[in-house]
Amino acid sequence: MTRLLVTGANGFIGSALSRALAARGMNVTALMRRPPSSSFAGETVVLSSYEALAPRHLQGHEAVIHLAGHAHAPGMRAAERERLFTEDVRLARLVAERAASAGVSRFVFVSTIKVLGEHSGSRPFDHRSAPAPADAYARARLAGEQAVREVAEAAGMAWVVVRPVLVVGEGARGNLDALLRWLSAGRPLPFAGMNNRRSLIGLEDLCELLACCAVHPDAAGRTFIASGDEAVSTTDICVALAEGLGVRPRLFRVPRWLCSMARAFPPTRGLEQRLAGSLQADNTETRRLLGWQPRMRARDCLFRLAAWYGKRQ
Repeated sequence: MTRLLVTGANGFIGSALSRALAARGMNVTALMRRPPSSSFAGETVVLSSYEALAPRHLQGHEAVIHLAGHAHAPGMRAAERERLFTEDVRLARLVAERAASAGVSRFVFVSTIKVLGEHSGSRPFDHRSAPAPADAYARARLAGEQAVREVAEAAGMAWVVVRPVLVVGEGARGNLDALLRWLSAGRPLPFAGMNNRRSLIGLEDLCELLACCAVHPDAAGRTFIASGDEAVSTTDICVALAEGLGVRPRLFRVPRWLCSMARAFPPTRGLEQRLAGSLQADNTETRRLLGWQPRMRARDCLFRLAAWYGKRQ
């Protein structure tokens, strides 16, 4: 039986991944820094700090899937964000070093599509796109990728990097959670008539891909884009979420001149790109090399997320 260790196992992706791996018949060790809110099918290890990660926690595992880190830091000063994300790079290196010394065969590092940029423009990002991180989070993820590769190659441990687009599933945080709260409250949003393109991936599809990357012989030493097959506009996202909530989306158009001002003004330039820009990714190489195929349509993922959210209110 394949034995895998998942760091950050009680996070949004980590908890779903641990369950998915166990359902596939794998022996899972769920590593986390606080006690889980729900039961796990495999072994659970709670460490107050990853500094306490010892060989006994890692020995006997074929692969580590590293998810631990700070995904979002809203409301924090720039200096504090930099500190947190720099700590994430150190953590990735630490876990990779200890995995290598314990004889782990493969290390899967979960990064982000944002290492390639915040805005893809008319041509989707693919496996040939050059990194162009635009903020502290993306720069730290790219540095984490590089740290893992350095450690793995020096130790003879296989490495895999996965760069997901926006992940849609139960418990999603960040912009999706904010949109759900706004739509469920019946508040108007300036997202009518947008023709931008945003790639998404369903949480279940991402878990399937990570499971594949942990064991597939052709995954070693490669970087993969994790994305669904279709892209949707910000308008489409809002409409699908509203349908799942059972509410009418109150969307209105923003004049082009106002968008142009936001794009030109430094404090709002990044916000304008995140809301109105395109961030599209091409998963062709991932599917070709691994035989993986996303099964969930973007609108279905969004509808299901909103329906789940609505039942919890």
